[in-house]
Amino acid sequence: MASNAAAKSLGDQATQLESSLGSYNKLCSEAVGVLNALDKRLQKMAKLTAPIYQRASVLTWAEEKIEQTKTATDELLMHLEAPQKVEAAMKHGPQRDLETFLKHLTTLQAALDYLDQHSQLQAAQQAVAHANRVHARAMADCEADFASTLTQASSAIMPSASLLVKQASEHLAESAENPALTMIPAGPLGRLQRLAGVMHQARHMSCLDAYLQVRSKAVEQMMRLVGFEPAASTAMLQTQSQEQLERTMQSWTTQLRVLVVVACSELHIAKSIWEPPTDEAMFSDTISRVLKLLVQQGRDISEARRQPHKVFVLLEMSKHLEEVLPLLEGLLGGKERCGQFLSDLRSLNVVMAKAARSIFSDFEQSIGRDASKVQTVDGTVHPLCAQTLGYLRRLFSYPNVVNVLFSAHSVGGGGGPGSGEALTAMSSAVEGVLESLLHNLQAKSKVYKSPALAALFLMNNVQYMVKTFEAAEQLAVLGREWVEAHHHVVEQYGDQYHELSWGPIIKGLQRVESGEDPEPRDPTKWHTWVKSKFKSFNSALEALYAMQTGWSIPDTKLKAAVRQVVLQDLLPLYERFYTRFQGQDFTTNRSKYLRYSPGDVEVMVDTDFFEGRQMTLTQVSKRQLATTSSAPSAPSVSGSSTSKWSWSGKG
Repeated sequence: MASNAAAKSLGDQATQLESSLGSYNKLCSEAVGVLNALDKRLQKMAKLTAPIYQRASVLTWAEEKIEQTKTATDELLMHLEAPQKVEAAMKHGPQRDLETFLKHLTTLQAALDYLDQHSQLQAAQQAVAHANRVHARAMADCEADFASTLTQASSAIMPSASLLVKQASEHLAESAENPALTMIPAGPLGRLQRLAGVMHQARHMSCLDAYLQVRSKAVEQMMRLVGFEPAASTAMLQTQSQEQLERTMQSWTTQLRVLVVVACSELHIAKSIWEPPTDEAMFSDTISRVLKLLVQQGRDISEARRQPHKVFVLLEMSKHLEEVLPLLEGLLGGKERCGQFLSDLRSLNVVMAKAARSIFSDFEQSIGRDASKVQTVDGTVHPLCAQTLGYLRRLFSYPNVVNVLFSAHSVGGGGGPGSGEALTAMSSAVEGVLESLLHNLQAKSKVYKSPALAALFLMNNVQYMVKTFEAAEQLAVLGREWVEAHHHVVEQYGDQYHELSWGPIIKGLQRVESGEDPEPRDPTKWHTWVKSKFKSFNSALEALYAMQTGWSIPDTKLKAAVRQVVLQDLLPLYERFYTRFQGQDFTTNRSKYLRYSPGDVEVMVDTDFFEGRQMTLTQVSKRQLATTSSAPSAPSVSGSSTSKWSWSGKG
């Protein structure tokens, strides 16, 4: 039953599906017929409308061409009329209304560019000629206004000499990095920038000449405030004294430092007005004249008359140049047109170093050749010694002396400043100068008729050399060994003086005390012998006093040491001699022979000798020496020292 029902249901469904497919096929056939009929009608319509479409397209194209032609014609007419329209408005230049002038100038420039592109048109050719004339007058007006504004602004704010010097001396590094001077106010600077931009865009290059003329003059005026003289004569340098040359040097170094301050501000102005690379070109050309003249003047000073003290001028100039060079390298470095300036400055530094070395070499040779007849009558320090040591002391007070005079680095060789080779060269040079000086002084000492004074003279001079080197840190290059060795030289000359001056008196007293010169047994001969001993002592002492009170030992510690050695060798012997015969009856005229007590002798030696004031015994008597006072004990001398010469200044 169930299977029969299912079969019947499937049969019904199949019959229904077959009926639907038949209906679908009938509808498709009818639709195809309708579409075919429609296609035929559309084809017929296209044939009828094709002529109308073609005519409409032609009309549309013609309309577009007419519009384009009209627009081009209007534009051409506008640009043809533009020069005439703006000419009247621009005749007063930019002074009256800069904004309006620049607006019209933009219009004129656009017209000129357009007409140049259509120069094949006859009408355009005539208009271009007129536009060029109007444009040329506009550029001339721009340049005139630019020059006038720049001139007025440049003269409106001119820094004082004191401000320039202060910035150059106290704030040089800061001034080289950031402009320290406001040379053109902000208002005129903006106007100049706009005018320069317009002229630069129009390739109106004569405005560059106007800028250079005004700013170069302003730079030179500022430099003149600190002593810059463009027309300085080389011949004038040849006749200058040392003081005048040093003033010239000070002026030159001040100008060099001020130029750094001015150059930084000039670079700021050039960058504010001009576009790269014109800004660097304008900056370079603006400072070139002053910088070249400063370099040339530096060379002239270096090559001027050579004299020993000129080395100080060169060292000072080199010191400032070495300080300024890194700042200028930071300011000018990387700028192609400024490279030659830096090269010239470096070359100048080498020229200064060579000139300084040459002068120092002449100085070294002159010490040994000095044949001046000047002589110190009192045996004090010779002027040659004082001048030479003063020269060296001043020379080595310059921090760059090692680099300039003794380092191969300063003249393009190897070895840096302060290197071991440079210090060795410096030590050798100084030692050579002192050796030549000592030989010359030894030759000069032979002029003295008194060998004792010659020894005193050499002792004073060598002591001056030693004390000068001990007192000056910058002269410690020779080291303690040289100082110690020459302390011994001082002692040797002191021993010579002592032996030549006081040796005969001391030996005479020693011979009496030792019995080498015995007392006669005969009373009459004894009296005569005692008288002769006192007479010999008195005569020798008086001769020494009359002569050596006029001699001089300027070093107070050395003077005290020489006096101490004299007293420690003489006074105990004389005291014993004086005491031995003072109470004996060898004469009725005791004041004739017992003239000087040991106390008198001590006062005479310790007060009057080596003071550089020649005295007589009459002056001594006026002081009322205590001849009757008890003789003081001999000065104590430490026995621990290996030398009888000792003073606190000795190493």
